[in-house]
Amino acid sequence: MKSWLTRWLETVVLGGGTVALIAHLVQVALIAWPAIERGVHARDFASYYYAVRAAEEGLDPWDKRALSRMAREDGTRRGGHPFLYPPPFLLLVRPFAELGLHDAYVQWSVLSTLCGIGAVLVLSIWWRGLHPVAPLVLFTLLACLTAAPNNLIMGQANFEVLVLAALA
Repeated sequence: MKSWLTRWLETVVLGGGTVALIAHLVQVALIAWPAIERGVHARDFASYYYAVRAAEEGLDPWDKRALSRMAREDGTRRGGHPFLYPPPFLLLVRPFAELGLHDAYVQWSVLSTLCGIGAVLVLSIWWRGLHPVAPLVLFTLLACLTAAPNNLIMGQANFEVLVLAALA
């Protein structure tokens, strides 16, 4: 039988988590996905994308000038951001380089969303042993994470890396 404190915590966290989740979904639906569909941002993802393409052409994927030149030649942007990741990261992004930048960015955003959900599920399983309310707290914290929609808009790799670390 659960203690009154555990029942109270579950109620508070579930209520707060529900409100936070609704707010998160509204932010993603009204801010992040429209920006993704327009393809106006993707700054971080573009650096991954052009780094893979540079490596495939035998160029240095860490050469910002080469990445910027490729972006200008594609007509997608005036310049690029530097690629800051280790070589194995290129393997994660490699399948997306077969697509155009915009389509690759949309697909990356879908992957990022799934990885975020996957990471929360894996961490919830880990943390369930700490306290019965721990998974609810985790979901509430993710829903309150105001940087999550920006992660999608920028095309960052935070959730991809998080799910890999959680599974390790």
